Order: sequence, then structure tokens, then C-alpha cells
Amino acid sequence: LPRFIGNARSWFSYFRSGVALLLVGLFLNLSFYPDLLKYQAGNQLASFLNKNYPDQQLGRISMYFPSGEFYMKQHVWQTDLLSITNKTFNKAKLLYVTDEELKLLEPNKVNFETLNVFNGFPITMLNLRFLNPATREQELKKTYLLRLP
Repeated sequence: LPRFIGNARSWFSYFRSGVALLLVGLFLNLSFYPDLLKYQAGNQLASFLNKNYPDQQLGRISMYFPSGEFYMKQHVWQTDLLSITNKTFNKAKLLYVTDEELKLLEPNKVNFETLNVFNGFPITMLNLRFLNPATREQELKKTYLLRLP
């Protein structure tokens, strides 16, 4: 450090770079990412379940949503479509499914009640179509919270 202090020009570029990184980091953490978190369906689901169904267990077929599982108070059970259609899955009455999985449940005559629909986007996979407010709605994917009988 003493060798940089002697030469005023050499430490000034490090200082400017440090300030620029600090400002970019503050913008990303205080403004950019908090606004995007509302598009993360797992977070929406966790908030909804913690408020409306705090004591009920949740099942999922293939969806992986680490942010939602982190914020949820209840355990998430993994299952498969066959267990749901054969009615052998009894660890949870609530099921979180994607649009594709919902389309597989309907022809198998699985009875369910749709409790909520979430529009989400994995914010770790940002793209320009999602960042553009005019095309954002087209990028959102629907996920469903179902209640099994």
C-alpha cells in the first residue's frame, strides 16, 4: 500500500474502479434484483402458502424451485405422475405443477381444484425479451397450485 500512496496517479484508477463497482453493486442489489424477485414464481408460491396454508404439506412432480423451498415453512415432497394418477401419493394434498404437467393430469382424469395461478420467470436466466416491459408477458410461464381430493 505505501508504494501506491507515493504516486498519486496509480492509486486513483483503483479508487475510481472501486467506486464504480460499489455503485453498480448497490444498484443491482437495492433496485434491479428486488424488482425482479416478484417474477419468481417460487417466491410467490412460498408467500401464498405461508399466509393461506401454513400447516399443509406441498408436493411437486418435477419442478425445482429453490427460492420457494427456502422461504416455505412446510416441506416439499417429490412425486411422479403415476403416483398422482393411481392416488398412491398421500404425503401432501397440495400440488405445485407446471403448465405441461397440468396438461398431463387432465387426460388422466385426476380430480383437483386450482387454488392459484402464478406467472413466473427464472430470474437467473435473464434475457432481453424479459427485460423489455413490452414483451415481458410473453416470457412468463404459468404454474399452478392445486388441491388434490
